[in-house]
Order: sequence, then C-alpha cells, then structure tokens
Amino acid sequence: METPASGTSGLTAVRVWDLPTRLFHWALVICFIGSIVSVKLGGNALAWHLRFGYAVFALLAFRLIWGFVGGRWSRFAAFIYRPATLVRYLRGNFHADEHLDVGHSPLGSFSVFALLLFLVALVA
Repeated sequence: METPASGTSGLTAVRVWDLPTRLFHWALVICFIGSIVSVKLGGNALAWHLRFGYAVFALLAFRLIWGFVGGRWSRFAAFIYRPATLVRYLRGNFHADEHLDVGHSPLGSFSVFALLLFLVALVA
C-alpha cells in the first residue's frame, strides 16, 4: 500500500464513542464494582449495594433511550447484525465493504446485548 507524502496511511479517523456513551461505560463499571464490594462488606454497606443497583437501573434506562436517539455509533441499529453476518464473521469470510472493523463487531454486538440483558435481569 502506498503512503501519501504527509505520512498518513490514507485511513480516515472515525470518532466512534461519544461522551455520553463513554460516561455510561465508566459509570457502569464503577457501579458494578461498587455493588460487589458493598455486598462483600455486608452490614451497613448493604445500603450502598441498593443504591448502586438503582444507579445501574438508571444507567440501563439511559442506555436504552440513547440506543435509539444517540449518535450514529451509539444507536442499536449501528450494531445489530443478521445471524448470517455473525456466521460469516466467525468463519472469517466477511466482505470488506461491510466495515465490521468500526464500532462493535458482530460477535462484540452479541456480547453487548447479552450483557445488557444480564444486567436487566440482575436489576429486576
């Protein structure tokens, strides 16, 4: 592949994760760790476990809304793939024009939805 004189490889940078999505990810990590620590401590810390659970509920509600009205890469439609696409991806036979290397891959999107469903079950 030839490289332009400017030293770039001709690739275009794509900003995939917007600020609300990044904040959601890190807040979810903090709440998840906080809920585990608080339940291990027990006693008065269990009140914090409940608070972390409510926070996860609020985060999931936000993510559900943001999955429909957020930025292009945050919308669920951007990373819902057909089962045939997942099978082709796992076999390594995906097409170059599918651009499965930007955002979530088909396998990654499956894990995102599985994680969200798991968290909804935990909060419920």
